[in-house]
Amino acid sequence: MKRAILFVTALIFLGGCATLQNFVSVQKPKINIAGAKITGADMESVYVRVNLSVENPNAIDLRLTKFISGIFLNNSHITDISVDKAYTLKAESTDELPIDVAIPYSAIPNLFNLILSDKKEVPISFQNKITFESPLSLVVPINFSINIPIPKIPELKITSPEVKNISFTNIDLVVNLSINNKSSIPIKNCKLEGYFYIQGRQAISVDQKIEARKSATSNLPITFSVSTIDLGISLVSAIKSGNYTVSFKGNFITPFGSRKIVF
Repeated sequence: MKRAILFVTALIFLGGCATLQNFVSVQKPKINIAGAKITGADMESVYVRVNLSVENPNAIDLRLTKFISGIFLNNSHITDISVDKAYTLKAESTDELPIDVAIPYSAIPNLFNLILSDKKEVPISFQNKITFESPLSLVVPINFSINIPIPKIPELKITSPEVKNISFTNIDLVVNLSINNKSSIPIKNCKLEGYFYIQGRQAISVDQKIEARKSATSNLPITFSVSTIDLGISLVSAIKSGNYTVSFKGNFITPFGSRKIVF
């Protein structure tokens, strides 16, 4: 009876040693970039999907818990990104793991200068630490780069101003504002501040929200009313005859800065 107990104890001990050996000799997973692409962008952030090819050479499962990345522009650190990612990588297996990250445009230094420049994109480097949990905590470094798009100020122009209504005291005008957004980023949270001018004469102040789809031209009708007294007889006559022009002077305001604009 004692021999049987000793034999079972020895088996348990040997099995425990094997398991312990697996725990102690656990290797870091092998990680490669299977691909990285831009999945979207707006006036706040650019969104990147990183596809990781992860090989677990161990006889035990590994649990990925966190994706931490330092973001660099021209070798200068600009921000850090941390993504919690609960995922179990099976023992002795290889899997592809997508991780989505958002890079805030506000982190990019001198962004407004880039917006005003001819550059459509800039290279961003990721220096990552990927944290796994097994019996031990493992941190695997991996680095890669990707070009991200830069927001741009759209081309604006006034087309076909129209008289909507004329009374003794006021003239109602509709200005059709053409917004040509050549950027791959939709325009949001922007506005025009300034004045409309009729025949070069300041007519009315403008505070207009501007939005546009990416890589598209849209038309925004803006209706405003001006006093016939303020305009004067000559301008009123020009408007009635259709022989007049409307222009804008002011600022195009973005979340990153403003630019003087005339059109």
